[in-house]
Amino acid sequence: SVVLILIGYLLSYTMTQVTPSLTVVPNLSTKVADTGISLELLEMKLPIYEGSRLKPFSGRVIQPEILLRMTSHQESRTAWLGFNRPVRFQGYTLFLQKFSPKNKGGMSQARYIVVDVRNDPGVLFYFAGIAFFLAGMSGVIFFRPVRRSST
Repeated sequence: SVVLILIGYLLSYTMTQVTPSLTVVPNLSTKVADTGISLELLEMKLPIYEGSRLKPFSGRVIQPEILLRMTSHQESRTAWLGFNRPVRFQGYTLFLQKFSPKNKGGMSQARYIVVDVRNDPGVLFYFAGIAFFLAGMSGVIFFRPVRRSST
């Protein structure tokens, strides 16, 4: 399992392709360089934090939900994107980095998002290594021989 995880790291460091800081605006198709993928921002749900527990976040958006259409030559897909909720499409993973507007009544009300598009072949090896490690640890815990005390 450790060897699989290390292979995953090696693949990630040597073969990952990243298109950083790609700006996508509503109703305009944005092409991802060298991938054949186009992105279109369809909808932005920007719920304003109204709670009283976190005063500095009052009136700000802390959990945006972005409806994004991804299109390539083979297929088209629509999915919701958010912080800690990346979207996978044809081997690429899209991560939300920034969005605007961030609060209600701010100076800039321009609507856009900034995404990173990443193709990381090492991820499957990470998860396979972790799965093997957990299976091995479970085997040690649940199937270990019972020792009898001799008196």
